Amino acid sequence: MESKCPLDIDDDNDGILDATESPSCFYLANEFENGDRTEFVEVTTTLSMNATYNDLNETVDGVNGTGSADYAVRFTNSQSAIDQTVYQFEFQQAVELSTIYIGYINGNSHFINGASIKLQASNNNANWLDVNDGATYNQANSIVMYQVLELLETKLLKLPKMQGYTNIIEYKG
Repeated sequence: MESKCPLDIDDDNDGILDATESPSCFYLANEFENGDRTEFVEVTTTLSMNATYNDLNETVDGVNGTGSADYAVRFTNSQSAIDQTVYQFEFQQAVELSTIYIGYINGNSHFINGASIKLQASNNNANWLDVNDGATYNQANSIVMYQVLELLETKLLKLPKMQGYTNIIEYKG
């Protein structure tokens, strides 16, 4: 992953912040929340994946179609979520987050079987903190077309991840 611009906030040391001098180097909220985000976030998992639908970065590519060609991720069915990283997002640098949305179609959430997921975060990939109290999802959640994971408070995070702590994951997504 390459950054749009250097990470130094005033790389030419002229006293004018780069965001003012070169606004095109920085992402707007709309760019960050919608569309193709593969250039600034990488997605990984510890779960086994379906052989066909195994490109985790398609979860952030901005394609939200309902055809099978648009399916991003399918996990191997009925595997334990306990102590597994369902999704880990690695940003180029820490970003301010308050909520993560995981979209799906037709009730095909990975989390419909009573799986309990909590959000954890790290800025060094070694020390992880719980940043929410977790949530348990059941089939009843399928009328909503996304799962919401809210942080207890807005934080600057480089490595948020969704960590399972009970039940199994469905293959759907």
